[in-house]
Amino acid sequence: MQLFRTHWNMGRWLGGLQLLLLLSACGPSTEERAVLLYDQALPHAHAMLSAENYSTAFEEYSTAAGSLDALLAEPTDFSTNIVGIPLNEFIALGDQLRPLAAAEQDILACATLLTMSNDAKDERCFDFIKIAEAHIDTGNTEEAINLLTMATAAANAKTNLLSRAHAYTRIAGVYDAVGATDPANRAASTAERLATASTPESSIVSTISRTYSLSQAAMRHLSAGNKERGHELMRLAAGTLNMKPSDRGYSMRASSLANDFDEGGYFDCAMEILQKGNHEDDFLFYPIRRMAGRNRTLDELTQLAEFTMTIKKEHDRDRTLSTLAAHYAAAGQFMSARMLQAAMESKFSGDDKSWLQTVSGYATNRQINAAFKTIDLIHKEDDRAEALLKIATALSEQGHRQYAANTVASALNIALTPSFWPDYEVIGKVATTYAQLGYPEQSKELFEQYTAEARAFTRPWKKADALNDLAFSLIQLNQMNEAAELLLLARDALKNDPQKRNKSGLLLNYIAENLARAGQYVEALNTAELIENDSRHKEGVYEDLALLFTAVGANDFMEQCIVKVTNDYELANLLEDLVEIHLRQDQPERALELADRMEKTGNRHDAQALTAVYYAERDEFTCAFETTRLITNAYNQVSALIDIATATAPPRALRPEEIKSLSLIVADQYPMDEFWTERGLTAASRFRRSCRRPEQ
Repeated sequence: MQLFRTHWNMGRWLGGLQLLLLLSACGPSTEERAVLLYDQALPHAHAMLSAENYSTAFEEYSTAAGSLDALLAEPTDFSTNIVGIPLNEFIALGDQLRPLAAAEQDILACATLLTMSNDAKDERCFDFIKIAEAHIDTGNTEEAINLLTMATAAANAKTNLLSRAHAYTRIAGVYDAVGATDPANRAASTAERLATASTPESSIVSTISRTYSLSQAAMRHLSAGNKERGHELMRLAAGTLNMKPSDRGYSMRASSLANDFDEGGYFDCAMEILQKGNHEDDFLFYPIRRMAGRNRTLDELTQLAEFTMTIKKEHDRDRTLSTLAAHYAAAGQFMSARMLQAAMESKFSGDDKSWLQTVSGYATNRQINAAFKTIDLIHKEDDRAEALLKIATALSEQGHRQYAANTVASALNIALTPSFWPDYEVIGKVATTYAQLGYPEQSKELFEQYTAEARAFTRPWKKADALNDLAFSLIQLNQMNEAAELLLLARDALKNDPQKRNKSGLLLNYIAENLARAGQYVEALNTAELIENDSRHKEGVYEDLALLFTAVGANDFMEQCIVKVTNDYELANLLEDLVEIHLRQDQPERALELADRMEKTGNRHDAQALTAVYYAERDEFTCAFETTRLITNAYNQVSALIDIATATAPPRALRPEEIKSLSLIVADQYPMDEFWTERGLTAASRFRRSCRRPEQ
């Protein structure tokens, strides 16, 4: 936009100067030169008013304005109008036309223009910030700084001091990103002053704004080495949670704040915040588990473990201890990991994901002994069996087929010796692994043996559960007919279950989904119908089936599922998920059809924006702009344009047909007829010679 402005100013000045020099050399009188200059400007002024877009209008205006500048420089009392308005008003049109013309040529300039037209002035500041960030992404730091100036002005217009502090904090971060240290420090100081001077409020939004501003200010001081002030602001941020540490809500927000500090590299601050929380609250274990997953020193792991021991709820404490033990094992500290596992009250509270990641890491890196040492520490039998299967796969990939087969056999032994009955889910995984490792006979034998055993069960739920687990594994091996047969048997077993109201809803859900995976779409819908209407699984199964049907292109069946979802909130989320799937399948037209069916405007705009970005990522900017026009809210249009502008790297200049499409977005917000009429250029004056010429 700055380049656009510079070229226009230079062109207009040179044009007027050249014409003035030419006329001076020819020797006409001052009044004659004025008339000639006027006549030179007039056709371009008329062409400006009849232009189809602002870019063309601005080009014509620039030519006309060059002549009129030269005319006004003449020592004459030449006084007249041009196209119905005084000459000085005509020349003033440049500042109004320039941003409109630029918006037709540049996506982010268009986003800026729409932001300026947003009636919700409180939203403008953060939109300007987002556009500035987009300019940084596209390599235009000069324009980013211009946008930050606009964001600062918009921030100063905010009446809520905490919202203003939040805005200044964001502005400081963007200045940091472009290396503008002085304005970044000024913005950060302003944010800190506003946040510390403001009284904590009861609203959630104000609490979040103050906490965010104070925490960012704290980290800024800490990074600069001002530890005392940093810790002071950190404690203020924690105190802003406007609740007693014993309150449940405090721990929920404190855990989020602690995670922010830890992500920023300030582990000690994070731990101090957590220590103030309610240790009977189940929110405390979330940040601990996230923090444990980052690269930690042994000393930090020890602090996390000591804190975890103070959590009152047994299940949360044990699960967190299991996570920490897995990370100790990953660091090779097997003795410490064993001690934490021993401190657990229940062996059924393990964190399977962390343990499996640790085992996979060792196995992939050919540290097989360490992988087996890790397995010895896992409490849950099914997790130990699955970990063995991961080692077996790694061994096979490394050429140790017999060693791999022996490891699979060890996993099978675990599956056959659980506390209650054989674990058919693990048996299915073992059979699948045998097939994948090149042992089809062993796989077939396992399926046949345990399928026969499961068929013979007399307890309906137990029979259905076992058959469903085995069927799922058969689906992984693409044995769809065999899987479907087992699934129908499982469903029939639950049909006759006198206690199906109590616990079969979720299992019927799984069976219906697996029938869909096996290609049995009608039977999947029939199974869903068996779930009791008052069950919380009833609508959920239709949502899951709709996603599965869409993934395989079974849109007719998808439609049958959509009509079963009656909750507006769930339906909106489902439709948005379906839009994303259709975009992944390169079906943007179908995605837009689904977006049109969304009752909630926000969800519809989000889906339309996703589709617009889809087109931009494929270098189809005309379609992207046409889709953006469907969004009726300026705020959502701005967000879509920002995403479109940053969808390709590096950005390229728009082609003529794309500029034409982008210009329609501008015209939607600023219709040209209205633009001219508001400036006294009515339809009549636009197309006649509306001026008073001096006497010749």
